Amino acid sequence: MNAACPRLPGFVQIEPVGQCSLACRMCPVTLRVDGRAGRVATMPVARYRRLLAQFPAITELHLQGIGEPLMHPRFFDLVRLASDRGIEVSTNSNLTLMSARRAAECVDSGLARLHVSIDAATPACYEWIRVGARFGRLMRGLERLLECIARTGRGPRVEFVAVMMRANLHEFAPLSSHSPRASAYRPFRCSGWRTTSTRTPCRRAMRRCGRSSMPRRL
Repeated sequence: MNAACPRLPGFVQIEPVGQCSLACRMCPVTLRVDGRAGRVATMPVARYRRLLAQFPAITELHLQGIGEPLMHPRFFDLVRLASDRGIEVSTNSNLTLMSARRAAECVDSGLARLHVSIDAATPACYEWIRVGARFGRLMRGLERLLECIARTGRGPRVEFVAVMMRANLHEFAPLSSHSPRASAYRPFRCSGWRTTSTRTPCRRAMRRCGRSSMPRRL
């Protein structure tokens, strides 16, 4: 390779949709103007193909930015285009749009990792943080996906991810053990920490990021 030409990255992040189905208190997506008033802020498949072709050497792709990927009508087609090339694809989702059909598409698409955004173990706290969400809908979406993974024997690795803030510090210990079916074989992630313990994330969070260091509104 020419020394003047830098090596292309092995990891790329692409945002396929700039909209979200929720208006979470800590998320800047609510400040965006694209996608409002009927304007659809989704990446066309043809443009995605061209963009992906510019990175022939990538091995990992994170297919999400700050929007909700399941709002893209052909999201799992985008996943498949990359996974068919042997690329390990991951994404984040609030999972409130996970229908039975999408769960089947998810396990068939070749998606390697799915990070489920869930910031509390109780409906009241979760719905206060994730404005527009319903805790029961999230749980039903998660169950649909896990049932499909169990039935087919394939599908993405599922992890919980959460944004730590003043309002939910007390939720982290119960959150990590909230869904035994998931946490029995999927790790819980909290601000860069990963563990299978049901107690460690909360204890580390309390030690490293105390309430007094957080914005009062959160």
